[in-house]
Amino acid sequence: MNIVKNAIEVWRHYSTGALLAVGGIQAIWAATPQAWIDTLPKWTNQAMAYSTITISILGLIGKFIKQDLPSDYK
Repeated sequence: MNIVKNAIEVWRHYSTGALLAVGGIQAIWAATPQAWIDTLPKWTNQAMAYSTITISILGLIGKFIKQDLPSDYK
């Protein structure tokens, strides 16, 4: 296993964006007071789970997409 040569480029990967989105969504959901969550419709819990699963799968697919990064042109 090797570390990438230019760590700044990691932020440009599709999978990094997906991981940040999943982490952000889950962090916001965890920080939401339970009293507020209780006022939401019942399907909201499942929607949160399915949306983060979908974003995770799209991030995994993004790992296989060729991404033009600055280091590719050197």
